[in-house]
Amino acid sequence: HSWEWGELEHAQGRGVTRLGVFDGGRLVALSLWSRVSARRGTFLLCPHGPLVAPEAAGRLADILVSIREALAPIAERERCSFLRVSTLTPDTPEHRASFLRARFRPAPIHAHTESVWVLDVTPSAEALLAGMRKNTRYAIRRAERDGVSIRMSRDVKDFAAFLEVYEETVARQSFVAFPAAFLKDEFEIFSRAGKAVLIFGSYRENPISAALIVYDAGSGFYHHGGSVQTIPGISASEAVQWAAIQEAKRRGCSRYNFWGIAPTEDRNHPWYGLTKFKQGFGGRLVSYVPTQDLPLTPSYWLTYGFEKMRKMKRGL
Repeated sequence: HSWEWGELEHAQGRGVTRLGVFDGGRLVALSLWSRVSARRGTFLLCPHGPLVAPEAAGRLADILVSIREALAPIAERERCSFLRVSTLTPDTPEHRASFLRARFRPAPIHAHTESVWVLDVTPSAEALLAGMRKNTRYAIRRAERDGVSIRMSRDVKDFAAFLEVYEETVARQSFVAFPAAFLKDEFEIFSRAGKAVLIFGSYRENPISAALIVYDAGSGFYHHGGSVQTIPGISASEAVQWAAIQEAKRRGCSRYNFWGIAPTEDRNHPWYGLTKFKQGFGGRLVSYVPTQDLPLTPSYWLTYGFEKMRKMKRGL
């Protein structure tokens, strides 16, 4: 929910609105909204917001009402049928009640992941290694013994190498990929601000693992990544994540966010293997308030029905 994210939305051709909520001249909340025009409807989306000052956390409902009232004429002008909030607000009964009091309701689908895996990186490197699963710690050390080299880059010229690894992973695992243009825009915009790096794990000078990491607001975020399985017994994925964690420490971050994990322990969930990989580094589950919608016009319910049906068809 940074300035750079707004610039990324701009680059995708979306209109962006930035709102500040003030109390007696003091800024108490920030929110960024982008206009999403899709086949299922047009709406204003707040990704990972609003951000509320700690001293105003108890007034979340009032802040949401203020935002709702400020956006009403904008939404009408842009012909939006609803507001959608994909928040990083911790999932508690009190926070859910705040959204309800502001006339929000749970969305039929989530806009962004609602369950993430977060590691406290303030302990020493030795303590962090000791807190990992045995197999993860072994994989990091074995990568070094096997001659895997780690390299970080903020150079856009290296994006093609990252994309090659990413797209090979998509083809192998058959998940829905982000468009290459979006990924490139994200890296360029955040790296210009000194907030993004590409991390490569290479064997014999060939990248076999790569990750796009964003560092912002005291946290490192594992946004995108992949690996190439061409050399039996050689893995660099754990070493790449360990390098990202060490970079977070170097930058003074207190947390490393591995991002989305499976919401259940179901072995058939498509994220099961990825979840186990992330949990191997130690850390804890953080759950956010589920995505919330605020209907503005009757046509919202057409979108609601469409998304509900799509969710059922996908078995989610």
